[in-house]
Amino acid sequence: WVSPANRAVLVDFLRRRLKPGGIAYVSYNIPAGWTAMSSMRTLFKRFADTQCAPGLGAVGRAEAAIDHVERLLALEPGHAAAQPRLADRVAGLRGVDRHYLVHEYLNEDWHPMDIGAIAGELAEAKLTLATSADPLDGIAALHLTEAQRAHLDGLADPIFREMTRDLVLDRMFRRDLWVKGDRVLPPLARTEVFGRFHVRLLAAPADIELTVGGRLGGAALAVDIYGPLIERLADGAACRVADLAVDLAGRGITWAQVVEALLVLLAKGVLAPVADPDAAAAARPAATAFNDRILGRVAVGRDIGLLVSPETGGGVPVDLVGQIFLIARRAGAATPEDLADRAWAILLARRQTLLEDGRPVETVEENRALLLAKATTFLADRLPLLERLGIA
Repeated sequence: WVSPANRAVLVDFLRRRLKPGGIAYVSYNIPAGWTAMSSMRTLFKRFADTQCAPGLGAVGRAEAAIDHVERLLALEPGHAAAQPRLADRVAGLRGVDRHYLVHEYLNEDWHPMDIGAIAGELAEAKLTLATSADPLDGIAALHLTEAQRAHLDGLADPIFREMTRDLVLDRMFRRDLWVKGDRVLPPLARTEVFGRFHVRLLAAPADIELTVGGRLGGAALAVDIYGPLIERLADGAACRVADLAVDLAGRGITWAQVVEALLVLLAKGVLAPVADPDAAAAARPAATAFNDRILGRVAVGRDIGLLVSPETGGGVPVDLVGQIFLIARRAGAATPEDLADRAWAILLARRQTLLEDGRPVETVEENRALLLAKATTFLADRLPLLERLGIA
């Protein structure tokens, strides 16, 4: 969606401003998985530009373009026969947010680029590929057959290997980390650096499902590895990876198994790397002030569904009801009943009711009963985590 001219501006910015050792995150569509839809996207955009009334609006033009493409596919064109998945992908557009459709298909610029082209442009800023930003991407057994892994392992050039891998996986989208100045640590040094990281569970152990999905389907996680690891982190305290590995070594769990398990739990969203205690304490005043501003917007209906954690250095999802409960606690509410009463008063001031299964809860009694149930769960499960993350 970024024009060549604007890509040049971004690359120049990275060249001038990113320090040696600095990391750039780049996400982008790639041609491999877009083959079936690229011609449809061109048709989609052309129809919206030339066949729709000017006053129809972007969303209306997107709707009209979908209708046209569906009518075309009903005629069984040869292009659809050559692209067997095209009809399913077009049909899937019906369930997609219309604003996303406008962004994806009606954008003036739409340039899927393979990783080789991206690498060529970023080389102007002296950036080289570090790794995928998806933690599960490096666990090949989830996505590739043994024969596919053997073929890719035989390709020496990393960019060509990734291009080939994208074709094997038929990927539509990449998320990569690029580094300015490629300095590869020796294995022992890499282990020592990784061991200094602290990690913390973001979910109750009972809520962590020991499954993970990949291109080859779902896989069960080894209970004899993940069970002891989750048990060791169950108290919610931050733990240094090196200390975790030492503790688990007595259970017959190797360093490589610890690293892979941490990456899987990170990808599942139930674990996060966190700052060391001193750094987290130093960041807490700024994080608290930032969260105060976000919570202060709730009363006027300007909601942001995240609060920042000084532990993780990033945003943690907290929905509107959770934020209202935090406001209520600051006002002195302690019991589920107190939280529910104060939350209902805030919702009334916003002229709003709760939603259940996507539908508004109609009566006062039903809203209060649902708030009471949510408050009970919040105090028992969610609040302890928010406290550990320095948010509450």
